[in-house]
Amino acid sequence: MQTENSEFINITLFCGGRGSANLVKEFVRRSNVRLNLVLNGYDNGLSTGVIRVLVDGILGPSDFRKNLSHLLEIHSPNQYFIIDCLEYRFPKETSNDEVIKYLYDYELLKKAPGLEAIISNLDIETNLLFKKYLKVFANFYKQQEKEGDFDGCSLGNLIFAGVFIEKGFDFNKTLDEIMDVFSSKINASLCNISKGENRFLCGLKEDGEFLYDEALMVEKQSKAKMKGIYLLEKQPDSELIEKIKNSSVDEACAYLGGLHSPPKISKKAKECIENCDILIFGSGTQYSSTFPSYQTLGVKDAVLKSKASVKAYVSNIKYDEDIFGYTCSDILDELSFYLGAKSDDLGKFVSHVLYNRRSNRLLNGIKEGEIAQGEFYKGIQVIKGEFIHPLSESKHCGNTTATKLIDLYEEKKKIKNKQTDLTIFVSLHNRSLGVPRLIDEFLDIHWLKNFKKIILIINGAPRSDIPDIPKEIEIKFSNIVSDFPENDFFLDWLSDSEGSDLLMTLSGDGDYRLTDFYFAYDQFSKKNLGGIFGTRVQSRVQFQNALSSAYTENKVILRLSQFGAFALSFLFSIRSGLLFTDPITGFRCFNRKNIKNKTNNAKDLKAVISSPSRLALKLIKIGVEIGEVPVSYRTYSGFTDPSWRVKRALRSLFDLFAFWKS
Repeated sequence: MQTENSEFINITLFCGGRGSANLVKEFVRRSNVRLNLVLNGYDNGLSTGVIRVLVDGILGPSDFRKNLSHLLEIHSPNQYFIIDCLEYRFPKETSNDEVIKYLYDYELLKKAPGLEAIISNLDIETNLLFKKYLKVFANFYKQQEKEGDFDGCSLGNLIFAGVFIEKGFDFNKTLDEIMDVFSSKINASLCNISKGENRFLCGLKEDGEFLYDEALMVEKQSKAKMKGIYLLEKQPDSELIEKIKNSSVDEACAYLGGLHSPPKISKKAKECIENCDILIFGSGTQYSSTFPSYQTLGVKDAVLKSKASVKAYVSNIKYDEDIFGYTCSDILDELSFYLGAKSDDLGKFVSHVLYNRRSNRLLNGIKEGEIAQGEFYKGIQVIKGEFIHPLSESKHCGNTTATKLIDLYEEKKKIKNKQTDLTIFVSLHNRSLGVPRLIDEFLDIHWLKNFKKIILIINGAPRSDIPDIPKEIEIKFSNIVSDFPENDFFLDWLSDSEGSDLLMTLSGDGDYRLTDFYFAYDQFSKKNLGGIFGTRVQSRVQFQNALSSAYTENKVILRLSQFGAFALSFLFSIRSGLLFTDPITGFRCFNRKNIKNKTNNAKDLKAVISSPSRLALKLIKIGVEIGEVPVSYRTYSGFTDPSWRVKRALRSLFDLFAFWKS
């Protein structure tokens, strides 16, 4: 599970087989996300239904298999062929006898239509595993009196079944084995919502139609709304089906309610729900995929206890057969019911709903319903946007949807962290005339939206008039006289236990933008960084203009400065083992907590404050993570001091050549 200082955003997603596919794929692409998919195994269609009849106690593997295909880290051609194998289905013309022969004889299986090119490209280890688990299933099947219809059967489901038998008929151990064998190093996991109890899903509609099999719930059905869904210990037989058909709706509902036996939440699912940063109630076939998961005993309490600051329902773009005619507010009400939430408590379970605005105008699009009445619906914040895929009216755009969910989390995190203090230290070399402009720029920024207290300290300039400002904002003046006053101030700040949480130092004879601090602040909120440097050289024009303004009257020094900038960057990278484009930048931000985690004594750094480059090297050596962000920088030829610049650069260059002591 994620710790407080983890750089990962821990996301838990309730999903089915394909409804959240684009969102899953997008989260997997993001290196700062740890994704946990929580789903159930009540699927009972096609080959899944055959497997569940043949192997007593096994849950439906299909939705797990489909999601596994999204989670595989494609780091080699072998991974692509694993996905192809898991998704392979025997052609309809393949007889049952032929399938059984294939399972026993792996060499023969390689010649099955469409499989030769796939299996021949798998590595030896994967082939041995597939061969092993398929043979386990074949031996098991041979001992059964039941006959299976393997028409169009998924090879992946047969592999799942073999692992299930090998693992002592324990579904969750099966899932762990499958993930361990195939998922590689990706920051994602599959999690069964229950402890593995075998259950069969059925549904009753308000017009009395009995959907006695999960497969019927995803197919065309009556337009009536769902009266209820039920998890039964045994698959409905002809006797039960007949009884329900001959009963009134209320009688059938009561009888099925008596048979309803929801399983208990698994330990892993409970941990995933309670310890995540973002909890997502996914889109898809709600009654056949996600609502049954919410019925699991313990899910209600886990959602209530969840540390997630964002608990969002991602609304379907269009109707599925099981929710035909439902509005977004209808689905939220049903989600509330199956979670066991009271209507006036729904906001405790769901904080946001993401609704695709264009769905209102789409044929068969999910309409707004009562969420159209305002910004909130029963305590849930309504977020309307363009979450639709650019090329498909039935799918979500993974990037847009994922970005919005993470943005909501970051906003919540900033509000939660509003107790943070910030100090800004600005050393104006030979630019005291710029103080009034600096103060105007400082006061023009809404600092108090994100910080409890903000202090601006201006070094090397006479005191200027300060307008009336809130007590949470301070402007001070200092006179630290040294070649690198920003280093001296940094050490004083780090030594002061009452000092601010964050520090930004700006130094030089040029002009930085204070608002660029938010680039660094955004990175501090996402990553476990102790320092962030602003690079001035990512724009060629900005780099050339800055040097030209400083050395406009001396072409020789201009050329030397250009060479020196590249030399400093190269030497710093050699020394630090990291690639920095601007190691002597005057724009630096620091996070006290993440530096203090690496050193408890600022005196440890005192011996290396001879230059910013030396200080940076020492921070890196003691384990402080430092990042880089692009910033704006402008110089003015009338204020630049070439000799001062050269002096600082030579000092930094000397320190990079000097022996780096432990």
